[in-house]
Amino acid sequence: MASNKNALCVNCMKPFDPTVTGDGVCPHCGFDNKVSQNPSALAFRSYLRKRYISGRVRAANSEGITYTALDVSSGRRVDLREFFPQELVKREGKKVIPKDGCEDLYNDLMVEYTQMARALAKIRSNHALFMLIDVFKDNNTVYLVYEHHSSETLHSYISKNGPLTWNEAKELFMPMMSSLSAMHSAGVMHLGISPDTLRICSDGKMRLSDFCIPAVRQADEEIKPDLIPGCAAYEQYVRIFDCAETTDVYGFAASMVYALTGRLPADAVSRSKDPKLLLPKNVLRALPGNVVRALAGALQVRQENRTGSFERFKAELIDSTRQLSEMSETSAIRELPRTNQYTPQRRRGLPTKFWLVFSFVFSLVVMGVASYFLVNNYDINGKINGYVKKIEEQTAVSSVETISVPNMIGGVYADWLIDVNNTGTYDFNLSVSGEEFSDEVGEGRIISTDPAPGSRITRGESVTAVISKGSVIRSLPSLKGYKFSDALNKLESMGFIVEKVEEYSDTVASGMVLYYTDYESGTELEYGSSVRVSVSIGKYVE
Repeated sequence: MASNKNALCVNCMKPFDPTVTGDGVCPHCGFDNKVSQNPSALAFRSYLRKRYISGRVRAANSEGITYTALDVSSGRRVDLREFFPQELVKREGKKVIPKDGCEDLYNDLMVEYTQMARALAKIRSNHALFMLIDVFKDNNTVYLVYEHHSSETLHSYISKNGPLTWNEAKELFMPMMSSLSAMHSAGVMHLGISPDTLRICSDGKMRLSDFCIPAVRQADEEIKPDLIPGCAAYEQYVRIFDCAETTDVYGFAASMVYALTGRLPADAVSRSKDPKLLLPKNVLRALPGNVVRALAGALQVRQENRTGSFERFKAELIDSTRQLSEMSETSAIRELPRTNQYTPQRRRGLPTKFWLVFSFVFSLVVMGVASYFLVNNYDINGKINGYVKKIEEQTAVSSVETISVPNMIGGVYADWLIDVNNTGTYDFNLSVSGEEFSDEVGEGRIISTDPAPGSRITRGESVTAVISKGSVIRSLPSLKGYKFSDALNKLESMGFIVEKVEEYSDTVASGMVLYYTDYESGTELEYGSSVRVSVSIGKYVE
């Protein structure tokens, strides 16, 4: 294969004879092999480690360049990622050379890049990711080799086919969430989840691509950040906050909104001033209430208010009472996960130790000043009274800007959310404070609000609502004539946890529901109960 490398198409990496086509167009994929390579990239058909042949550039950012490539040892196409921070380096032939004055930073970042590769190698069997096949050093840099899947980005897929229904989105997104949770448990963050890094593969599964060192996913670092507005969380723009699993939850939820609507939420910096999550009316009305609430929770601007883990987000999307009750609000959920093993060890060019010492000294100074005031009977009360008086004066002036909380009791929460966010009639923020079972108030309707109806609030303040989950007792519906996918949606929307049991049937088509294995239609069960549904797999064939 290596002897024929000059006859390889640099796009699909399949051999062809240029003298036959005459124009350099590959007969396999139609790519014109006469096009020029990116001048800062490896030349077409460069040979690396006596095993890999590089092709055209597929993607590039401030961290590196991704090429299509051929693994000569197996004859398979792969994706080759080269560490090449363009602001810090230049290329001499195939070799990567740091620019003058950038040597130390280049070496530090390359160490982080290698550490990231080691972390990814430990989770190479994670089905939600593109498998890392090889890591090697060459040309004074580091290369990562990933398995190749025929795929397209979620962004491209939605652009061509239009927004998805919730059932379609659920089939793509839900299988990934446990895998992403496992990724974070292994100490790996992505921090760039977006419709451009989520790819739909030819096997119908969605996978996450384009891992980068954290310095590329956070503003105010030594190299240019690669942030997708609408998907990057607020803490990625403001470096006083640390990134964590909740940061990736934000990007994943934003990508889900894109799949459902065809557009991303406003960028997090803008939403820090106006946090409303605006969704089209037709989408809001089509989504189950728990999905709207789950998306709103996962896209909170402030970290402390946001859904803290993928497992929590998944449980809220399927509205599993049992899972949510078992997943108590402990430090394991809301506490920011441990620092990633390849988190940068420098901030603003200074070592972490510097910031630790600085914080310690600053704390001592603050404590000393406070002690001085206490020992010398400083007139703190007088100062506080002065501030209180100013606040009271300001409040008196702004009291004319208050509005009355409307009576939303008994109304459908989703309808009120549409009115508050889209009509311009109401100048306050509406969110959910909790859910309760109720025999009097229908599911999805508002039981109470805080402040109560008729209360006066300042324009722009928040009103929270308690939402009814309906009666705790539910009757199992008849599933006669249902496809399992439709039965699953119906039962989950009613709060049941469904287990599928398959069996052969001579009379019922494959994929159709046969019966409940433990109950009958009309049986009354508590919300959150588990039910097993028998599904036909067609006739038995010997």
